[in-house]
Amino acid sequence: MEKYVYRFRSIERLLGQEAEGDKPAKPGELEKLHIYFSPPSQLNDPLEGYREIYWSGDRIVWMNLFRHYLLTLAIRSWHVEAEFYHEDVPEDLHVHVSPNDLEAEYRAAFEDMDNQLKSDYIINGFIDALVKRRRKCYKPELLSHLQWLHWRFLNIVFETNHYHDLTSASSSDPSYTMEEWHRTSLGIIRNIGKLLTKNQKTEAHCTIAVSAAAYRINSSLIGDPQYEQYNELITTFPARYCESIERLMYPDWYVACFMTDASNSSIWGTYGENHTGICLKYRVSGTSANQYLELYKPVGLSRKGIAQSFQGMSLEKVHYNREHIETNFFTSLGNINPEKSTFWYQGPDGEFSSSAKWFLSDGHHYRDRYWKRFDTALTTKINQWHAEQEYRILLKSQINLSAVKDRLLKYRFKNLDGLIFGIKTPLKDKLKAIHIIKDHCKNADRDTFNFYQAFYDPETKSIGHGLMDVSMYWDNFEGSDIKSAPVEIEE
Repeated sequence: MEKYVYRFRSIERLLGQEAEGDKPAKPGELEKLHIYFSPPSQLNDPLEGYREIYWSGDRIVWMNLFRHYLLTLAIRSWHVEAEFYHEDVPEDLHVHVSPNDLEAEYRAAFEDMDNQLKSDYIINGFIDALVKRRRKCYKPELLSHLQWLHWRFLNIVFETNHYHDLTSASSSDPSYTMEEWHRTSLGIIRNIGKLLTKNQKTEAHCTIAVSAAAYRINSSLIGDPQYEQYNELITTFPARYCESIERLMYPDWYVACFMTDASNSSIWGTYGENHTGICLKYRVSGTSANQYLELYKPVGLSRKGIAQSFQGMSLEKVHYNREHIETNFFTSLGNINPEKSTFWYQGPDGEFSSSAKWFLSDGHHYRDRYWKRFDTALTTKINQWHAEQEYRILLKSQINLSAVKDRLLKYRFKNLDGLIFGIKTPLKDKLKAIHIIKDHCKNADRDTFNFYQAFYDPETKSIGHGLMDVSMYWDNFEGSDIKSAPVEIEE
């Protein structure tokens, strides 16, 4: 029995855009037989790929986390200096770094910063408290600690930069004295690890999330508006850092979403552009437990750039009734090279952290578990989305696929069973789609293709679709000049 999945697309994405003025025509996904893979930022669920990340480890990895924060902050301060000269500043934080990446004068400056951090009484107090009992420190808590310590980190960076004549930037003094800051810091350290009830944990998550959002809003109003990157360095860097270092755990990922049927009106309304779009019906291969679609996917690098080949890509079922997985940051640094791993896992005397066991082991079970947890996170959504009954194809690679053109994967025309026109799909768009399909059929020497029309079924209170008596085989098909002919139905 053949299996099918459905993919809803807007007219603009599927059929492209007509030439307008100086703008040339832009082909759509149907003409190119492309499936677009979206980054998480373009998906409608803010919890896509969500993992309950926590930090739990010995003193080596905690100290190295703070050293990495300092290193990333220092590099950002050097980048931001360009803003004062009206030059471009890199958009992303450079988190895939170690001190060995620095040039001579910058490496010398960071060594001074590093020594100041390692000898700082308050920072060491935070580390000692966080290490106790190998407790789990979740992201909201880590962010709150970094926000409080950020002033001290900035102080180290700017003073050292001035000493080495690297930047001219500085930060304003806080509203409290050094004595007050030390006293408050010691109070925070004493409360780290304090056991909380479930209600207290919920309240703490709310307080931290709300205060962090308010802090970012208020901070954006501080400073000269023409120096946006500098203002962010001073105010919102801790939050950006917590978000950015997730890139050290797993490679970037992209997704193409499919549904098990096309009968849900809300799905048509959301993904089918308020019923004006078109739904593609794909024929998939494999068993019920392991369905796949052949796509022309990136497989490596060559002299000409990214090499591709047709391979079966699994359709992963999305689960709506399971908990988001918990992941220890310190035992999941799989997206960094061995040199960077040494920076994270090695102590001052050359000894390795106990958290490096998974990295140092030759066994496959650690790495198999690492990838399985990643896939689980990417196929878990909260129960409110269960009506979608979604399947998805995941695109993961160590290759840089940030360019849109590298995430438009071609499929074989034979796997496209048909098109379902929405209840409100305009006639001109239907005719354009039929015209494109006619060309594909001619090129592929294909005799039949299925066109369906969606309709509301009052009996089932859902959206049905029926096969239309329409054919693409006209002697002269131009625009809306149509001559009817009976459709041939595939067996």
